[in-house]
Amino acid sequence: MQSFPPLLILLGISFGISIVICDAVSPLDLHQVHFRNKVEDALHAVGTILNTTRHPVLLEDADQHTYNDKYAMVDTMTNTLAASAISVLKQIGLSHETLVQLVKAVQDDKKPVSLHFRMDQTCDFVQQTKRKVIRSEMDIENTLKSGSGLIGRLASSSKENIQVKATIQDYEWKLSTPYRVFLKIGDDEEIELQNRSDMETEIVLLGSLNKQPTDQRPPAPLSSQVHDLTVNMTWLFQQIMIGTNERLSSEFSVDRQSEACKTPRRNKEIEEAFVFRNKYEAWANEVSSIFQHLEMVAPAHDGNRRPTTPEELEALESMMFAPILPLFEGSAVLPTDDIDLFLSKHDDSMADFVHSVEGRYPEEGYMSQKDITLTSLLRHLGGLMESWADSVDYVEDLLQKQLVQAIGKELTPKDFDRFMSHYSKHLLTSEFAPKPFSYAIRRGGQFPDGTISIEGQAGEGLVETMVRQIPGGDSNPPIALVVDAATSINLQGDRYLHGWVQHRWGLDHGSWKRNLVARANQFSSFLVVLGVMSGPDTFVPKDAIIVQNKDEVLIPLLSNTLPSAKEFRDSISSLSPEQRAFAEAYRKMQLESSVFGVCIIQIKPQLEKLLNLPEGALTKEIQLTQDLMTLFADYQIPSDLLSFDQSSNGNEDEIEPSVKGKVETVRKYASAVLETLERAEDKELDDAKKRAKLQEAIDGRVEAYSNEQQSVGTHYSSRSQQRRIALEMASGPPPQQMAQPQMAFLSGKQVTSDSSTQLHKSRPPPTPLLPKIQDAPSSNDLTLIPSVLDSQFEKLDKDGALKSTIVQTSKDWERSRQKHLLMGWEQNQRMHLSEDELTMERNKAIDLLVAISRSGSLPIKCCELHILVAVSHCFEQQIMETIIQDNINPIEKVTKSMSMIASVIHNANASSIGGKKEENKSTIED
Repeated sequence: MQSFPPLLILLGISFGISIVICDAVSPLDLHQVHFRNKVEDALHAVGTILNTTRHPVLLEDADQHTYNDKYAMVDTMTNTLAASAISVLKQIGLSHETLVQLVKAVQDDKKPVSLHFRMDQTCDFVQQTKRKVIRSEMDIENTLKSGSGLIGRLASSSKENIQVKATIQDYEWKLSTPYRVFLKIGDDEEIELQNRSDMETEIVLLGSLNKQPTDQRPPAPLSSQVHDLTVNMTWLFQQIMIGTNERLSSEFSVDRQSEACKTPRRNKEIEEAFVFRNKYEAWANEVSSIFQHLEMVAPAHDGNRRPTTPEELEALESMMFAPILPLFEGSAVLPTDDIDLFLSKHDDSMADFVHSVEGRYPEEGYMSQKDITLTSLLRHLGGLMESWADSVDYVEDLLQKQLVQAIGKELTPKDFDRFMSHYSKHLLTSEFAPKPFSYAIRRGGQFPDGTISIEGQAGEGLVETMVRQIPGGDSNPPIALVVDAATSINLQGDRYLHGWVQHRWGLDHGSWKRNLVARANQFSSFLVVLGVMSGPDTFVPKDAIIVQNKDEVLIPLLSNTLPSAKEFRDSISSLSPEQRAFAEAYRKMQLESSVFGVCIIQIKPQLEKLLNLPEGALTKEIQLTQDLMTLFADYQIPSDLLSFDQSSNGNEDEIEPSVKGKVETVRKYASAVLETLERAEDKELDDAKKRAKLQEAIDGRVEAYSNEQQSVGTHYSSRSQQRRIALEMASGPPPQQMAQPQMAFLSGKQVTSDSSTQLHKSRPPPTPLLPKIQDAPSSNDLTLIPSVLDSQFEKLDKDGALKSTIVQTSKDWERSRQKHLLMGWEQNQRMHLSEDELTMERNKAIDLLVAISRSGSLPIKCCELHILVAVSHCFEQQIMETIIQDNINPIEKVTKSMSMIASVIHNANASSIGGKKEENKSTIED
């Protein structure tokens, strides 16, 4: 609910004011409402121009119109703008002969034409005058006395007015502001439109009692100021054509066949018109501001009276008709004859305005009729250009409005992602179509240990990728997971190559957020290792974590786009051969290092293999599995102390024990180690208590001995006292020996500083191996996939919209952990993991990984390696602007890119991956 300040609520209660809560209105909506109101006002004037049987309407209110009608509408309005602008210049002083001369100079001689405003402003001191003023005055009463005696006296009185006068100095200044308005052909010929060389006025600054002569300042700077403003008018005269008998007409049209033409609003011709409009409006605003400043410097007085206020002048200016209207009648835009009637109405309204000014302003002098007419007409021309710009933008806004009406909503990137998820099922066959990145972590047909997925924010769903499965085992060489320079673990599980196409809209990429989510079921656990591929058979881990017992880990994924192949080639085209070779080598490294990997390792199957137990032996051994993980991850117990072997069971010739017997043997070994750890911990706790008790006894004896010595006048330092007490107590029974360093190392999980946390922090980060130098790249080298894609993009992506993308993890991890055994998912405790905690979790997971692989000597089969190759299809604008302003069908663009990427991921021909063909008539649903 929207909240209001207490004062506003109080006012509403006290005065009975109704407070209406309305939905927020965007500035665009307000602008459209304002534009529609202006057009409706203009339609009343149109009703007086056309006959009563004519009823033109706005383009959107027409019964029907075509896309080409929008082009015709823009052409008509731009031609009307050019014709009305010429009419304004004629009203200022441009003759027909001069106009013909300008058009020929622009079109035949290819010379530019510019409009100039030049004012030379000076302020000169004229004279100083003095005048007397009354500073203060007072009345004094005088009384005359006569007569004597006790009875009484006769008296008379009179009043006298006394004034104190002061001399005040007034200053008279002369402000001269002669100016010229003229057109210039090239750098040579000037064509004068208006000249006011006699524009000057006298300004008297009256003094006062509170001002000293030195306090008076001139009304304007004493130094000469020159205002020289110029605007290029070439575009306007380029639109005018000279016909028979030197009859002039405007022949503007949009070149619809040009590659630069996207929409009626977005094309080269209209963009040039907007450039002219923007420059002219800036020029006219500067000229208007100069005259407004002059009116403030020289205020009106008896000799310089301007009876019309700015508000009244604005009302007079509004009487000038604006002929630029996006009107439609029947099945076509208004014909040329109707536009000529509008232009005639425009000329008449300007003449009426000039006549109104003549009756309100002096004919000569400062700020005369000519000055007011000039500034008003220049502002009016700027208003005509604003009406034209609003009308052209209205046509584009109408396109967006029609699209929204057609599909029922304004599209967002989420809508487009949902559509492509649906559409890709028809675009590609089931084998090649994108699939949700969500995988159950299971062994055979057993219940899964958990899931791994890539998800968006709330409501965005799963990320879909084009995936190709590469079987593990003997059919393909294993992948080496490099822990450090001395430890390399062979991964023999299946591999999944994913092609991930991301859609980027405009420059706002902040809304693009994806999370790698790992969820473990109750009494289940697995390892998640994240890293990059550094060669055809090498995986270097960057992060790792153990997920167990209903944990939910959210790992944010970040993506950074590389320059597209087209951008890269354009950038290095003018470099030297050495510089180009360096850039190409560095880009190759960037592409190869962009292969992101997610490795999932099941813990129970690997523990069974490590401990020489049959397959499935630990499936129901919940506590034993947890104890084994604790011993390996927290205490780094060697697996040889826990694994089952036939010699440890007695006679090697005896019958092999059952599965239960083997499990019991391992359980016995684990219990023995745990008991040893518990005894070591208890012993260390006892030793700690004894040390604390001994220190307490020493402190007590020291205090007693000190008091005794002070009574006899003997003084010792505290250190010497402790040494003496310790020697005396040394004659008693010696304390028990401290635990062995190894046992303290094992048991110091919480008491000593050498705890398991410190142990996990001690492991150094892995050292990446240098890639092997081969004569020819291997077909199994997945790090070459980005380079292959890049070469395809360079050949087929003419827009340069496809960019290779580097995926990596951020440090803002979240983990939802079960606080109690009987709590559900929704009651889990969610917390952010700090960088120290991430380091600890990583080292703990790597320690467990090293233990269950026997430091790399035991390969891991129950694992999956998901390899992600990401590509971003980047559009310059947001989705609605891409469709409306750029006139681009993003479905068609993304379809081509998906087909291209799918063919590389699956190593197949583009012709063999297509599915059922259908037209792009699908709608985007909520």
